[in-house]
Amino acid sequence: MKPNSLLAIFLLSLAVALIGCGGGSLNANGGNHHTSTGTGSTGTTGSSTTGSTSGFINKDKGGIVSSVDGKAVVVIPAKALLQNTTVKVAPVDFALPTPPENTQILPGTAFELSPDGLFFSIPGSLTIAYDPLNLPIGVPESSLQIYTIQNSVWQPVPGTIVNAAAHTASVQIGHFSVYAVMSTVSATTGPVYDVIDLGVLPGDSATTPSGISSDGKVAGLSTGPNGQRAFLWSNGVLFDLFKRPGDIGARATSVNSSTVAGGTSIQNSQTGFPVLFSNGKVTQVATEFGQTGGTVTAINDGGDFIVGNALVRAGVVKGLTGFTASQNSGALNEKGVIAGYAGSHAGLYRNGSITDAGLLDGYDVTVGTALSDDDKLVGTATKTADAKPVGFIWVNGVMTKIPPLTGDNILVPNGVNTSTVVVGTSSKDFLTSRGFRFAGGTVTDLNTLVPTGTPWTISQAIAINNRGQIAAVGVSGNLGHALLLNPRPGRGRR
Repeated sequence: MKPNSLLAIFLLSLAVALIGCGGGSLNANGGNHHTSTGTGSTGTTGSSTTGSTSGFINKDKGGIVSSVDGKAVVVIPAKALLQNTTVKVAPVDFALPTPPENTQILPGTAFELSPDGLFFSIPGSLTIAYDPLNLPIGVPESSLQIYTIQNSVWQPVPGTIVNAAAHTASVQIGHFSVYAVMSTVSATTGPVYDVIDLGVLPGDSATTPSGISSDGKVAGLSTGPNGQRAFLWSNGVLFDLFKRPGDIGARATSVNSSTVAGGTSIQNSQTGFPVLFSNGKVTQVATEFGQTGGTVTAINDGGDFIVGNALVRAGVVKGLTGFTASQNSGALNEKGVIAGYAGSHAGLYRNGSITDAGLLDGYDVTVGTALSDDDKLVGTATKTADAKPVGFIWVNGVMTKIPPLTGDNILVPNGVNTSTVVVGTSSKDFLTSRGFRFAGGTVTDLNTLVPTGTPWTISQAIAINNRGQIAAVGVSGNLGHALLLNPRPGRGRR
């Protein structure tokens, strides 16, 4: 069954409706460059029979370019390109890298978008039609994902939307590369997460994530000879968030779905200033005492944020009397409830009132580190005698221990979502480090839930959102990069 002319007309109509809906503008300062060359005999080859189409795009007006048969449609919003550009959409006729473990490219869905490496300042969109008869038996259309090639490796593009009635998959894109629709090889096996390497800013050598938004944006710190720089990753592109004029560096700690990030701008080795990063601007904010030192540690989609030990809502700064907020991006939920502690007990702070979560049996101190949007609280429990924390989760007044991974004696939860999936770091005497996932009463090493052969060892899990996406730290040799663990449909949320 092949997409006919009616489907092509449908796709073009859909593309017209999408023009101009790409979201806010960002200044791109770098990202992971990709290559569309294959890996020789280990690669696969896409269809080359349908031809390609080129289209001239006026940077001020945007436009639509599709393949000859309409199976691939690219929508470029107005102002998304920095200059007028001839854009080409062509089916792939060269060797491609091997797909990730337990995945396959659906025939006829691999397309090259060129000029290769072109970045958008406003996200564009890509829609690819597929033949449902090519899906493996038992694999639902809803599980399909669009992947792209970065650094010669296939990586999933977050946010694929499948229209099973039209047999199309659509996604926002931030740059031109090779894209394809992939399915699992079977309905029952395979890893839970795909690994997306967020890379580094130009000239830097390492990145560390600090927070993730509800729609999969990641904020953090990029380091190298240039010092410390705040970054934001969105739609496959890594952006420099800049700093205050005259400062030596910056770092981002959190980000929301409106692309507003919180963090600090660093004046010198002793002094930092709390700031918000938005649309290329860096805005300094004050703490509850009117002081300028410190950092913005967490921000939610409503624009509430924690600075120092205060909650800022609609511009009003209110100190947390008798309560200390966690210095974690997951410490503030969408209702404005805060995770932390009062005295030696973990708790929640809600509209001026403290909810005491108590102590874990056999432990002297508990500290809340993060909470979900439905007020599940996670944190650490410590014995004064050994000072080696273990984790806990508190749900509806009941506190349950989260033990370290086998062979470890320390566990620190960093995030939890409404599906009661907890992520964080498990360690042996703080000398080793492994990212973990806790769900359904079981603690699992995240390194066992990603495709075999990935070059990254997941040393820490930093945050999780309600989509099940995890911001993590990956180590490969002497390299440390921020990673996004993207759940495969039906597998990563629970």
